[in-house]
Amino acid sequence: MLAAFLVWLPGFVHVFPFLGVYMLMFNKAYALAMFVGFALTGLALGLIQALTRGLRALWVTPASFVVGWTPLPVLMSMDAPFGVAWVLTLFTSAGCVGLGQWMLRSDAPA
Repeated sequence: MLAAFLVWLPGFVHVFPFLGVYMLMFNKAYALAMFVGFALTGLALGLIQALTRGLRALWVTPASFVVGWTPLPVLMSMDAPFGVAWVLTLFTSAGCVGLGQWMLRSDAPA
């Protein structure tokens, strides 16, 4: 049962960012739904990483994930050009998520 849960959980977190896509289909608040989706995804990933990396992952992973991906819904709500949105989001997401993973390394001070 635990093995089935651990296999299912990583796939489940990919559902949350699609909240924004569903809201777009029904002409609702796309940026807000996408931000909420990223926050929920960060929390779910924090729970997964807490199993192997300790309790610090419960706050580091969601924080780095949300900070890294926040520019996308913000820029989309401001109707920024696609070329600006993808470049900024690519660098902030890679940088912040990478920084979060670096903070969770095994030799990091607690």
